[in-house]
Amino acid sequence: MDDCYISQRMNSLHIDLAQTKIEILENNGFAQFDVLRDIETDEIISKKEVLGQYGVCHLIDDEYVSKFGRFVGCAKKESTYTKKGLKQDVAQLPAWATTKANGSGMYGAYMSSVVVFPSKKNYAV
Repeated sequence: MDDCYISQRMNSLHIDLAQTKIEILENNGFAQFDVLRDIETDEIISKKEVLGQYGVCHLIDDEYVSKFGRFVGCAKKESTYTKKGLKQDVAQLPAWATTKANGSGMYGAYMSSVVVFPSKKNYAV
């Protein structure tokens, strides 16, 4: 890999980032996310999946940790969530986009990608 390729890659990445942000803004600042909800209250308790010790799991929001714990493993069956008092759902949430490097140096630049994340602020308003 040479510097010219990395420059082209970064240019392409930032074009993708701008297009993703435009799509979010055209959708009034929202994007769809997989979420976990509390069955009793129907409140969203997790908007983020992380790679945990035993595979991909849901990271529970701070205010719900006392009830559900910090992590809930991703289940293949909905009944697994139901037993824990949860349900999997898709929600429209305020969103924004950024770039994420998957490494460092030239490799990190080459493997960078655009990610959309739930935002506390709606940038469309």
